[in-house]
Amino acid sequence: MAQVLINLLSNARDASPPGSAVRVRSEANEHTVDLIVEDEGSGIPKNIMDRLFEPFFTTKDPGEGTGLGLALVYSIVEEHYGQITIDSPADVERQLGTRIRVTLPRHNEATSTGKRDRREN
Repeated sequence: MAQVLINLLSNARDASPPGSAVRVRSEANEHTVDLIVEDEGSGIPKNIMDRLFEPFFTTKDPGEGTGLGLALVYSIVEEHYGQITIDSPADVERQLGTRIRVTLPRHNEATSTGKRDRREN
């Protein structure tokens, strides 16, 4: 999950103009935990939104990015039974920014104790 955060923060930094903010926050409810990264960049054009998680797809100039960051993020989140949602523009009024939300199932202490119902065997 550290790699997910590194890639999302790196993309947010690269998309944002100098001096702007990149915000990170989390939210938790009974069944899920969300990690939210939001930038103040120009947003993601609608015509490329469906391609963001494709390996080797990048909007960066040649030599600036491999196009593997978001593909890796997607793969890691999927391995953890999570989901990714993207809101762009994040600030609809100003038509700026992107918000990426990673939703993961919340850890349940009862299922991690190693105790199993013996009737299953």
